[in-house]
Amino acid sequence: MFRSISSFLAIIAVAFSFLLAPNKAMACEDPPPTLLALYRVSSEIHVARYEGEDRGGIVEQGDDYVITDVHKRFSIISSLKGSHQGSFVSTEQQYKYTGSEAVDGEDAEHGHDPEKLEAGDTVLLFLKRSSEDNKLVLSNYQGAAKKLSDKVLASYTKAIEELNSIHAMRQGQDEALVEWLVQRAVDPNTRREGAFELLTGFQTIDWKEMQERQIKEKLARGEELEEWEKPGYEEPSEDGEYFDNTPYARKLTDRQKAILLDLAMTLKPEKLGDSEYITFNEGDSHLIELAARWGDERYAGFLLEQAREKKYYEYARYQFISQAASILKDDEAKTLAEEYGNVYYYEDTDKIEDRLAENALPEVTVTVKPGSTFGDLKNAILERFFSRCGKVLATSGKTAAS
Repeated sequence: MFRSISSFLAIIAVAFSFLLAPNKAMACEDPPPTLLALYRVSSEIHVARYEGEDRGGIVEQGDDYVITDVHKRFSIISSLKGSHQGSFVSTEQQYKYTGSEAVDGEDAEHGHDPEKLEAGDTVLLFLKRSSEDNKLVLSNYQGAAKKLSDKVLASYTKAIEELNSIHAMRQGQDEALVEWLVQRAVDPNTRREGAFELLTGFQTIDWKEMQERQIKEKLARGEELEEWEKPGYEEPSEDGEYFDNTPYARKLTDRQKAILLDLAMTLKPEKLGDSEYITFNEGDSHLIELAARWGDERYAGFLLEQAREKKYYEYARYQFISQAASILKDDEAKTLAEEYGNVYYYEDTDKIEDRLAENALPEVTVTVKPGSTFGDLKNAILERFFSRCGKVLATSGKTAAS
C-alpha cells in the first residue's frame, strides 16, 4: 500500500500518462505542480523573456557522463506578484550521457521538445526565497518557468490576478478558490490547473478513507501501527510544498459539478502526432476522469462512445469502460471491465495458448474457440460489455419513463 499521499499522487500521474500515451509514462516523474500549488510557494511571479543560457563549470564527471552548471538568463517584463526588477538568473545542473551510444543533437527517439526554451520565448516565472541564502530561485524544478503563447499567457495572467484578490479576502476563501478552480477547468488554456487540482483532491479523500479503514482493521486484529499510521503523524514535505486540497473537492457544489459534467461531454480527442492513434490532451483527460465521479447515464453513454472508437490506445479504452461500468453500477459490466483490464496489454495477434504456456491467464467469463488470439478475446469481452451496458441503459430509461 502507499505510505504517503505524495507517493500515491505520483502513481496517479503515471496512470494518466498511460491514458495520454503509453510511451510518455516511461519518462514520467512527479506530476508538475499546479498553478495554485506554485502560487502558494512563490514569493514572486513575473512575466519574463528568456535570453539564453551560459555553460558553467563541470560539477561531476564519470566514464560515460558529465554534469555541468547551466545558467539560464531571464529579463523581467512585468510583475504579477512581488517586486523584483531587471533580470533573473537560474542555475541548474545538467546531466549529459557521453558514452559510446550517445546521440548528438536532438533526442533521436522523441525529436523536438516543444517545452524547450529558446532565446526570445515569453515565460511565466515562479520564484521563491532559498532557505539557504535567501536568494531568489525557481519555485520548483518543474513548471516554474512556463513557456506560454500570448493567448495562454493572457489566461494565466487573469488567473493569477484573481488569486491575488482571493488571498486578500478575509472570509470565504475556500468557496472562492473552488469557483476559481472550476473556471480554470472551463478555460481550455488552464484546464489542467483546475481539473487536476480537483481530481487529486477527490483521490486524496479516497486514499485517506482507505488508510483509515486499514488502520481500523489492523487495530481490530491487535496489530501494532507503524509510526506513519499513528494519530498526529505529519508527512515530511520539501519546503512545505504539499498542501491539503481535499477541502476544495468536498466544497464542490451540484451546480459546479453540472457545469464540469456538461463540459466534459463536449470534449473531442485529437490525433497523436503522426501515428494512427487519437487521445485527449492532458487537461481534457483530467476533466473526463473528474466528471466520471458524479456522471449520469448521459455521461456513461459518452464514455461508451469513446470506448467504441478503435483509434485509442488500449489502456484508454479500459479506462472508459471502467468508468462507464462504475456509473451504471452494474456488477456484470464491472466484471467484464475488470476482465478486459487483465488482457488489454497483450498483443492482438498473440495466440492465447502460446501465452498460457508462459503465464496463467486470469479467469474470464467470456469464452472463445480454440486457436483464438488475444484480439479475439478482447473483442468478445467488449462485445458482451457493450451489449450488457445497452440493456442496462434501456432498462433504466424505461424505468424512468414509467
